[in-house]
Amino acid sequence: IVAMTEAVIQGFQTGGGFFQGLPAHKVAVGLPACGNAAGGGFVNDVTVKSAIDYIRGNGPKPGIYTLTNTYPYLRGMMTWSINWDAV
Repeated sequence: IVAMTEAVIQGFQTGGGFFQGLPAHKVAVGLPACGNAAGGGFVNDVTVKSAIDYIRGNGPKPGIYTLTNTYPYLRGMMTWSINWDAV
């Protein structure tokens, strides 16, 4: 969560060129809504909160990736899965 969010903000090289990145205030992290969504890629709420807190500069590093910056104005996060909304 942390590394991918920072990549979207900082930018990264792709096969088609460099993706320039987006301002943190325009980035929201989107994650599967339940354990059955997205091929089982569900992450529990404690892990998500730890990652978001760290990205915003409000908590300790939750894993092995170290941010190059903090992003206090990160838009936020959402859970979503159109096929699992009813669950």
